[in-house]
Amino acid sequence: MTQRVINLLNQYNSPLKGIYISQRVIPYVQKLESFASFIYKMQGQDLLGFIAYYHNDPSKNLAFLSMLLVDEHYQSNGIGSWLMSRCITHLDEDGFQRIQLEVLKDNDRALHLYQKFGFKILEDRERLFLMERCRN
Repeated sequence: MTQRVINLLNQYNSPLKGIYISQRVIPYVQKLESFASFIYKMQGQDLLGFIAYYHNDPSKNLAFLSMLLVDEHYQSNGIGSWLMSRCITHLDEDGFQRIQLEVLKDNDRALHLYQKFGFKILEDRERLFLMERCRN
């Protein structure tokens, strides 16, 4: 699965495509795989998208969504919503109170998706917004 994630990230690692990793992709993915959890959306052997998130706060107060990426050929088919819903359900069941994420300000699709799931803008960080969702 590692190579599939790397291939997808390499394909879309550009601010123009809504994702930008300022470091080398392979070490970034290795770090995610060591410390984060993943949910994948597959079609046969093809990786259509994934969500990676950290939920290692022992107080279960704060989880952090590191990345949500859907192959552009499969966008607008509900995959992003499916991934987000599964992630939120898992974190809610695990007792986490808040989920935060950062998103590029000009990534309108992602902003819309996150707002649909109850995320609100907390901070303006130059090119990024810090967003948060609190449990109901």
